[in-house]
Amino acid sequence: RLAYFTSNQYTYGQIERELRPSDHCWQDFNYGVMLREPIELIHSFLNFNLENGIGIGRYALNELQSKMGSGAEHVSPPREYLFLDNIQTRLLTGNLGVPPGQINEDHVLDAKRILENFTAVAALEEFPQ
Repeated sequence: RLAYFTSNQYTYGQIERELRPSDHCWQDFNYGVMLREPIELIHSFLNFNLENGIGIGRYALNELQSKMGSGAEHVSPPREYLFLDNIQTRLLTGNLGVPPGQINEDHVLDAKRILENFTAVAALEEFPQ
């Protein structure tokens, strides 16, 4: 990654997907993330999708509840219900495939360890309105 950025004289890059171990270039790049309070993120996500006709709104919660009991691994592309089930932890740790309801304290601790390598970590709700 560093060689690619250097050879092309890039000074900025952005990752808009789950973070993968191959993205962990902590000594070569500065990383930043804007997090949301989980319930606020869920509200925002459902409202945005519903307003834009691309989501099923509160019915996504029903879908999540039915998937949680199945133990089935999640498959791509991400379904709407997945964004209701610890999406920030899933994206930071590359655990999109973990079955619904199975994100646990170990995953959260992994996410916290990853965030320790970031130059900037902010929470949207902490900014003045």
